[in-house]
Amino acid sequence: MACCRGSIDQLRAASAVALTRLLSTPWTDDGSLAVEGLVSAPAGVAYPEEPLQAKSGASSTLVPVTRAHVSVRFAPA
Repeated sequence: MACCRGSIDQLRAASAVALTRLLSTPWTDDGSLAVEGLVSAPAGVAYPEEPLQAKSGASSTLVPVTRAHVSVRFAPA
């Protein structure tokens, strides 16, 4: 399987890029929502990045897994 290792790593990297692009599609380049009828609201909580990284163990390291959880709330019409 060593002969295919580069291909697997490239596929994993491509999946991360594809997921990032997919998750960014609801917004335009200027940061406004691109989906008609949806409105944005401030998150309401500002949390500094450094404590968040310390608590989560986050780093700039690439991992061989790509996944996302998307949660959307729709208000009644």
